[in-house]
Amino acid sequence: MLDVINSGSELFCVRCEVRGDRAQVSFVGELDPYTDHYADDALDALAKQGIRHFRIDASDLTYVGSSGVNVLARLLSAHPTSIVTLVGASPLFLRLLRATGMDAHLALIS
Repeated sequence: MLDVINSGSELFCVRCEVRGDRAQVSFVGELDPYTDHYADDALDALAKQGIRHFRIDASDLTYVGSSGVNVLARLLSAHPTSIVTLVGASPLFLRLLRATGMDAHLALIS
């Protein structure tokens, strides 16, 4: 079964496609301290529905800072059995993940 969920604002949007215990999650726009709660809420809601495999597509982010790292850290902290794959992260986002050590907790796909 496929469920599509959209949430967010003018500056940031989360799109989710759910199949079983897997979710394809796309972050679109600016992921910053003003919009990160949309990402947190969507990921937490998915985890509470039993999603354990998250494939997060960051290729449509126009801006991401430490808030992006924090979103992933909060997901993994709250749901430590989850498997998170990050796709399409910008060089800056990858640098932040490596600097904070978060890259060791994710599967990264360019």
